Amino acid sequence: MRMRHIAPSAARLVAAGIFVLSLAPGVALAASADKEIATAAKHAGLAGNSQNIIGVRTHLHHAINCLEGPKGAAFDAKELNPCADLGNGAIPDTTDTATITRSA
Repeated sequence: MRMRHIAPSAARLVAAGIFVLSLAPGVALAASADKEIATAAKHAGLAGNSQNIIGVRTHLHHAINCLEGPKGAAFDAKELNPCADLGNGAIPDTTDTATITRSA
């Protein structure tokens, strides 16, 4: 089945972005960004373990919403934002804007 190869690949891509954001040298994170990154990582893992494309798509949207925040270009208001009570998104809550610009 081709889908079983797509789901882990997409989840790994989101997880790699989460990893880079959380461990890049010189990145200063607000307390809420740490929680948003952890929640995004959890949903990337859930996407990778999903049994169908609907689960993959749903959880990847959740991860992206946690990273982007409600004002982000890739934020999808039609999807759940599991980080809604944690802050404004991991990327906007990261205080080192030079690092965010280099990562984009």
